[in-house]
Amino acid sequence: MSTNDAIPSWSGYNYQGKATLLYILEKINILNRIGEDVSQYSVELELNEDFVIKKNGVPESFHQVKAMLTKNSISAYKGAIEKLIEAKDKPGSTDAKGYLMVASCINNWEKVTNIYQSHVTLYKYEGMIVDVITVSDFIILELEKYLEYKQLNAVNKNAIYGELCIFLDQKIAAMHTQLPSERDYAISFIDFENIIYNNIQKDTVSKNHELKEKVYLHVTNGIKEGLEKVCKGVCDKLLSDCEEDCAAMVACEKILDLPDLLEYCKVINPSKLDGWDKDINMAVCFPPAGMEQNIFLLFKISRIHGNVNANEHSVFLYTEHAPGCEYVIPTLLDLSNFSNYGKKALQDTFQNIKDNTDIIDILDGNGITATYAYSSTSLSQENITSIWKNHSKNDSKNDDNDIMKKFNKSIEIISRSTLIDKFNNTGENDA
Repeated sequence: MSTNDAIPSWSGYNYQGKATLLYILEKINILNRIGEDVSQYSVELELNEDFVIKKNGVPESFHQVKAMLTKNSISAYKGAIEKLIEAKDKPGSTDAKGYLMVASCINNWEKVTNIYQSHVTLYKYEGMIVDVITVSDFIILELEKYLEYKQLNAVNKNAIYGELCIFLDQKIAAMHTQLPSERDYAISFIDFENIIYNNIQKDTVSKNHELKEKVYLHVTNGIKEGLEKVCKGVCDKLLSDCEEDCAAMVACEKILDLPDLLEYCKVINPSKLDGWDKDINMAVCFPPAGMEQNIFLLFKISRIHGNVNANEHSVFLYTEHAPGCEYVIPTLLDLSNFSNYGKKALQDTFQNIKDNTDIIDILDGNGITATYAYSSTSLSQENITSIWKNHSKNDSKNDDNDIMKKFNKSIEIISRSTLIDKFNNTGENDA
């Protein structure tokens, strides 16, 4: 049997993980109301489908979760729907249901021409599509229903919600450390109930959860606003009206699927070392305007969506216009002011990139884009490359100098505008 096994894309802090948590809590509440034993149920993550609900080890429902902001037609979800039908047709699963969970409305789902609706159910929460923002609110609502039914007086329901997200995140992290053949993909519903009971008296929200939740909400809002600007500026369309499968749309969907959005924020701000826990810094480090100009516009102009790819850390481009790089990561790195501040300021920025141990290994072997000053002759691509390649710590006795010089050479800093010009001149990204 072939397996999907995309556990590395899972997290308690992306849409896929949150949609799963919502359905589990909703299912537990239904089981409680009808008097069924919750201990018989478990959720299986990403073995064959995005997740599977099982009763005594037998599939009861299969689920595909898609965080697409702009796909409003059935055809955009054909692959996911057919996977659900295939799973339901397997021996032992013919009585199971199939659910498609999406982040935007599918306009023609209810039409008689939809041949899939007799086989697959479009999931709605109390009659509503669950988008990337409201999913967190709906989880809280289901948690409140559980507490009310069980007559539990929680000190802080947001603290419990945080512990549920952390629990799911940690279970997935543990799976990452195991070989696929040795993983236990199933989590009992009782484990989720135990998290709720064990945190009834918890009065403060975990700082770890607070930060990751803040990042999730900020990033998902910023992505939507930034992409909306590109749609309007380049295509003169509203995001909600766009059906084009362009590289910017693909990049957006892959960003939303990343398991650690905080890490992605750090990747696209490679010279920023701290301050991630403050609202003002999130606004500065993930601005919608910056996402529009520096990230989505570059993806859009690259033309070929097949060259947009992702791993568990970032979203990137394969292109022939960056020889020597495995791939290019569009970033928000801005070097446009250094013509005024001089070489020392530029060196300080490069030092911050080198000291950013959270992400430096992710950048190794790849290119990162940067904004240059158009009017500056002193900060040409050649000069910046030279300063970057030859930069080392001021302490000449540092034993790491030779290592870091070699390391610098494995990361290319590429002018975003130059890359855009190359894409425009060739008409497409031919990589």
